[in-house]
Amino acid sequence: MSGRVPDGTTAMIENLANGKLSGTATGDTGLYTLRLPAEVDDQIAVYYMEGLVRSQSIVIVVPDYERGDGGAGGAP
Repeated sequence: MSGRVPDGTTAMIENLANGKLSGTATGDTGLYTLRLPAEVDDQIAVYYMEGLVRSQSIVIVVPDYERGDGGAGGAP
């Protein structure tokens, strides 16, 4: 998963189905790329940390490309 958060924060992704968590400091650009074990239909929370303050999460669902998922928000 790749994206952008505010500069100098820590990007985080969390698999709500299995509890796995991954994060990285973003530096001046706010850009990140993270990998996380997941299965089709798992819910992934995406957020960032600024010090000890956590942003609101965006939750996405892992798509199943064989069933036709895959566009933004899982749209075909």
